[in-house]
This record gives sequence, C-alpha cells and structure tokens, in this order.
Amino acid sequence: MLEKTTAACLLLCLSCFGGQAHADEQKQLIDEMLIISGSVDAGRQMARLAANSMIDALAKVNERITPEIAGILKTEVVAIVEEEFIEKGFLNEMSYEIYGRYFSTDELRELVRFYKTDLGQKLTRTQPLIIRESTSASQNHMRSIKPVIESRVRAALQREGVL
Repeated sequence: MLEKTTAACLLLCLSCFGGQAHADEQKQLIDEMLIISGSVDAGRQMARLAANSMIDALAKVNERITPEIAGILKTEVVAIVEEEFIEKGFLNEMSYEIYGRYFSTDELRELVRFYKTDLGQKLTRTQPLIIRESTSASQNHMRSIKPVIESRVRAALQREGVL
C-alpha cells in the first residue's frame, strides 16, 4: 500500500513539474513570437494612434487644449501605455492567457518558425502598413457615412418618440 501511495505521489509531482515546464516553454514561445511577429511594435503604433485620436477629439471640444498642450498630453499618454503594457509586462501576460487558450505548444513552435521565414518576415514588415491603411480607410468611410448615420438615428429616435 505504501508503495502505491509513493508511486502516486511521485507521478503527481512529475506531472506538476512537467506541466510547469510545458507552461514555461509556451511563455518563451509566445515571448519570441511577440517580438519576431512585430506585435510589440504594432502595440506601440496602436497606442500612438489611440492617444492621438483621443486627444484630438478632446481638443475639438475644449478650446483650452492648444496644440502645445495636445502634444504634451500625447507624449504622456504614449509613455503611460508603454510603461503599463510593455515595461510592466501586461502585453506578455495577457498574450500567455489568450494564445495559450487557442494554440498548443506545437502550434506555437510552428508560428515562431513561420515568422522566421521570408514570408513571415514580409508579413511582419508589411502588417503595420496594412493596419495603418486599413484604419485610415475605415476612418474615411465612417466620415463619409456620418450623414447617413445621423439621419437614420434621428429618424429612429423620432419614430420612437424620443425626439
């Protein structure tokens, strides 16, 4: 009986350590993928875009926000996002959970291998441009349909007796 208990404990301990090694390998693969895929740089770019949009919107409704003040605000917001997401490791921690939910360790290895290929490197180089162009095209389209949105929302609110 003692031998079975000892064997069970040993198996449990080994599975725990094996699971930890597996988790550590996944984290290392995700860290590597975030760097070679350009995700960290894309995150920085998205932070700048978000900060610029947010502060530009504030400046439109508050005349006290001069271009000089807007520049200071943008610099500070980008610095805060860099600290909170990159330097303090939030991006990595968040990615461990998310990627770990959808990808096995073997699949993560394949992704890392892909990002090291010529095509993977091309995707890494062009993805920020694609995101920038897509964001710009989407913003332009939203501006072009703004009158339609305003008209239909106004009509719906009138129909419902809200306006």
